[in-house]
Amino acid sequence: MSQVTHNVFGSVGTASAQEKQADPNVDLKSLIELGCIRDSKKIGDMTFYLKTLNLVDRVRLTSTLTPDSTREEFVDFQINLLASAIENIDGKTLESLHPDQTMDPFKRKVDIVAAFQSPVTNALMRLYDEMLKRCDAQYDLEQIKK
Repeated sequence: MSQVTHNVFGSVGTASAQEKQADPNVDLKSLIELGCIRDSKKIGDMTFYLKTLNLVDRVRLTSTLTPDSTREEFVDFQINLLASAIENIDGKTLESLHPDQTMDPFKRKVDIVAAFQSPVTNALMRLYDEMLKRCDAQYDLEQIKK
């Protein structure tokens, strides 16, 4: 059985049919991950693994942008989005690559992504945009009603 720790629900994962009958919340991971798209991109000799963000994270990030946003604010948005979307690089989490392990984990991720060269961030943003389109298109209204 695979287990994932969720920031609100704690440890969730898939379970056998017998375990599901005993505790219907055991398979919460499937519900949380429903519609999530994961993909990878090889850049140089490294493979970046990304996942689409949930609705709350998407809204939180996009709410930082306005029609009057500066180029700098847009770049900050992209950095924060990628820091949230990158699950790992060649199996290593972003925060584990940062030299200062005492810092907040998300801040470590942001520091790493902010140090990427622009061709890397541009390639990762193109991948994320494509993943988002696939994510949004995979369930139309009729499928959701069923």
